[in-house]
Amino acid sequence: MMLRTMCLLAAAGLEFFASGLMAEEDSEPEDLLIQIQSETVEVAVTPPVRITFAPPELSGRFVVGVFDEKGFLVRTLMTDQDKSAFDVGLNGFITSWDGKLADGQVAPPGRYSVRGYVVGDVEVEGVAFHFNDWVADGFVDWEVVADVILVSADRLVAVVVVDSVWTICAASPNAEIFWQKPFGDEVETAPVIQADEAWVVAKIGDKIHVFSGSDGVLAATIPDIVSSVFSVNANRLVVADGNRITEHELPSGQVTRTWEMQSKIRELAALESGVAVILEDQPTEILWTSPDSNRRVSLESLGSLESLAAGVSGSTVWVAGVRGGQIAVREVAIDEGVIRELKVESGEPAPARISAAGGRLSLFYAWDRATRWTCLERPTAVSEGTSASPTTVDWTIVADRRIVDAAQFGISPKGLVASGGFDTPPDRITVELRPNPLNPETLDQLVVEARSEDGQVWLTADNGLKLLPVSLPGDWTRVALLDDSNSDEITLYQGNGWVVEEFQITGLDQIASFDGGTFFLAGPNSEPAANQKPTP
Repeated sequence: MMLRTMCLLAAAGLEFFASGLMAEEDSEPEDLLIQIQSETVEVAVTPPVRITFAPPELSGRFVVGVFDEKGFLVRTLMTDQDKSAFDVGLNGFITSWDGKLADGQVAPPGRYSVRGYVVGDVEVEGVAFHFNDWVADGFVDWEVVADVILVSADRLVAVVVVDSVWTICAASPNAEIFWQKPFGDEVETAPVIQADEAWVVAKIGDKIHVFSGSDGVLAATIPDIVSSVFSVNANRLVVADGNRITEHELPSGQVTRTWEMQSKIRELAALESGVAVILEDQPTEILWTSPDSNRRVSLESLGSLESLAAGVSGSTVWVAGVRGGQIAVREVAIDEGVIRELKVESGEPAPARISAAGGRLSLFYAWDRATRWTCLERPTAVSEGTSASPTTVDWTIVADRRIVDAAQFGISPKGLVASGGFDTPPDRITVELRPNPLNPETLDQLVVEARSEDGQVWLTADNGLKLLPVSLPGDWTRVALLDDSNSDEITLYQGNGWVVEEFQITGLDQIASFDGGTFFLAGPNSEPAANQKPTP
């Protein structure tokens, strides 16, 4: 009588070739490992392990992994592959495992299993940007905005971070990029800039770099500049160092004249003729100065003055100050004093930067890890006011962009918030899987997670297998998943500290699982079970 042993490992079917597994009834093979537990027959195998499985009746991309006895993913065999990646046999699709772990090391002997999913028609759609209006309006690469200067009605110059590098960028308010000048990893802090339509001047370390405003080409470098108080206008660079003012001709950088004030200069704006300054010991007054004269301008008790910038014509300045506990922004002329005033919303801080050009006024605000830029436009015909009665103009908002610190964004009962909400945003949801009639023992539900790996967010199964990428890499450090009360639809948020992106993911019921079987991996010195022969 012959003992015939056929090893059938469930419907998943690891295929083993059992020629040579026949012996006389009283024979006892010594080298062949056959373990019988209940009705399961398990044969030890050595790499490469041939794996056969019955695929679900679903078109899509395959993800396949090898798991150890405790259920930990030890090797991803394939991700996002179609059926052409497999050989086709009588019992299903065929692939193999070389017996190595994810780090390339040889897997130790033990029990392993193969599991996988077919991801069908699952769609990922970008819905919105949150907490960074620059990105939402088309400046997709602007991670940080440190300064904005309006140099003409249709052009601004900004200090931004692009790809983690400080960059000077010239662009239109509606996101047309004219040129960019990155400074590399060696520049760790934001360059200090001043600009007009002709020139962009940037201070980095103790040097001032002069760039052409039209194309960003470096025109000159002026060394040994200690002060960061400077301004540019009418082909002149004016630098204040203590109480000394120095004028440089542009683009050569040659010094044309110098003169001194009676005390240290705090703010400075170069005009078409002369310079406007605010002194440290006279913080409530503006002085028009040149080598020949100084002239004081009365501001009618505006209070402590903050930002100062040349006006539209080059013969006036815009200044922000505090009056009665509220910020006021005024345009000041050398002869008339205050001629125009902009009402600022109650509670707003003083703008860190004021600039004006072409009938438009630009206000840039900076807080800790948050910024705001507002561009306003005034009517073409505006009557001039006086210092005693400045004209108040109804401005039209051209642009209003903010960046809010969202490094710790959260989910509250009302939805997405920049900070707060749940301490740890939810990042997993249970979804219903499509049935696999060829393998009824496969899972009917799946816990789906959002995970960030190497700066990219993936939708994964809770066992670690990657189902599909959500977006391109972007240093995403925080993710959240929300169930939209729809079995096949979820919302995913991903954030990197300067923007939160929202995605709608649909079709999650178009995922099916399959089982590639369980087997015992023998040691590296063992022969494959199919080639081992019993002892006579």
